Formats: sequence, C-alpha cells, structure tokens
Amino acid sequence: MAYKSPVYHVIPVPIEKVRPNTYNPNAVAPPEMRLLYESIRADGYTMPIVCYYAKSQDIYVIVDGFHRYRVMLEHPDIYEREGGVLPVSAPQYRGSGERAALQFAVSWNAAAIPDILDILKDKSVRAKFAASGEWAENNPALLMRMAAEGHEIASMGYYPDMDGRIGWTVKDVRRANEAVKKICGAEPAIYYEGSRNTVTSTLAAKKLKLTAVSSTIALLTAKGTAADILSRLPEKPIEGSIILLRPTAACKEALGGIINAIEEKGIGLTCTGDVLGLSE
Repeated sequence: MAYKSPVYHVIPVPIEKVRPNTYNPNAVAPPEMRLLYESIRADGYTMPIVCYYAKSQDIYVIVDGFHRYRVMLEHPDIYEREGGVLPVSAPQYRGSGERAALQFAVSWNAAAIPDILDILKDKSVRAKFAASGEWAENNPALLMRMAAEGHEIASMGYYPDMDGRIGWTVKDVRRANEAVKKICGAEPAIYYEGSRNTVTSTLAAKKLKLTAVSSTIALLTAKGTAADILSRLPEKPIEGSIILLRPTAACKEALGGIINAIEEKGIGLTCTGDVLGLSE
C-alpha cells in the first residue's frame, strides 16, 4: 500500500480534545477574525486543523489552524452546526505496508555502534540513525560508515538534550544538519525530536523543510537487559511501525533477536524514510 500524507487522513475530533500550542506567531485583528467567521459560516470548514496527537493525554495539540479553532470556540452557532467537532489532520508517526523501520537515536554511548553495524550488515537490514551534531563531530568515522553502508542519516539537532523556543531550535537543527553533511555528504531530510517539545520541533522542521518524525514503538533499550528489551516487542508487530532504539550494549545483544522476531512475522525491516514513503 502506498504512503498517504496526513492531509488524506482528516478525522472529526471534539473541540474539547483540541488544545492550542504554546507558540502562535500570528496575531489576527478583529476585522479579519470576523471575516474568517463569516467565511466558515457561509462555506463551512474547507481546511483541516493540523495537530499533533499527544497520546499520553489523549489530546490533539494545534500545529496550524489556531484561528479556525477559535471560530468554533467563540461562536456558538458554528459549534452547534458542526456538532462541536473539528476536522483534524494529525500526522501519523508510522507508515503503511508490510514493513517496519529500525530507528536509532544516537547522541551518546557510541561504544556498541560498530557491533550494531556489523549485525545490520550480516542481516542485510537498513536502518535510520538520527545523530546529534555534537555526536557526529566527535565520531566522524562511525557516521561515515553508517552512510557508506546504506543507512539513512537523520538529525536530532546539535544539542538534543537542550530545548528552546522555535528560533533557537531552528538554529540548532540547522547547525547539526550542516555538521552531518560536511562529514558524510548526506543531508538529513528527517528530524527526530527526541525529548524536545513536539509542537516547537514540528514548527522548526516545517521552517527547515524537514519531515518531523517520532516513533510508534519505543523498546527502551537504555533500560534493562537484552531479555527485557526483547520482552517489550509487541506479540504482533504493527505494520508500518517506527521502532525506536538507543545503541546501548543491551541493544546490541538484543538486536539479532529483534530482527529475527519481526521478520518471522512476515514484516520486512528497512529505514524510516522507506516506511513513510519519503524515499520513493
């Protein structure tokens, strides 16, 4: 099945489950807000509200479309006519088809990476390595090997353990991408936010024309033993999943088993861009 962009997945969401983000750059004057209201009253909603789904809270956080949200919030006639629901397009952090992706977040603990690359090569599996700019500059040989062996190189920003407002994030991610490209020649097209604010990261990625990607399944490879990690695999792998790993010693020990368990279920493994259809 071919990849479909989020715009093709518009869903009705009760306005009570939609939240504004903490960063909204546009101020709309009352006359323009009135015109927007009149337009929606006459023609209905013709564009969805773009949101990020915050699973832990079961809410949708607005990335684009705050003022269309305001119209329903502030006008009872629109709320009543629309049944209190908004058209929402929420980016999906998974692809489709009988494939899944291995996504490594690389910002510390590089000792296991040579062995991890050996395992991937032996198993003929391509993966995505989201590297921080700082890590890339400290480990250029490993980054070059990742690229040379056909793995997808993505970005985590330069200092992924730090966060800031959108302007700071844009500069940080741009610096990281420039460092990665200088070292291995690959220009990242995907940005993995890690522990950063999702809304700020999504807006920063949009400004840099990058695809912001999270993960479907996190195996928590920084916690526990190889057996613990393997026990966290879903009994039935989710088609199109993006599986997040950290390149720890325990991850290295579990990796062969992870690959075998998924492939035995008939799910092929590849990099994130392939699963999302970005490489096609």
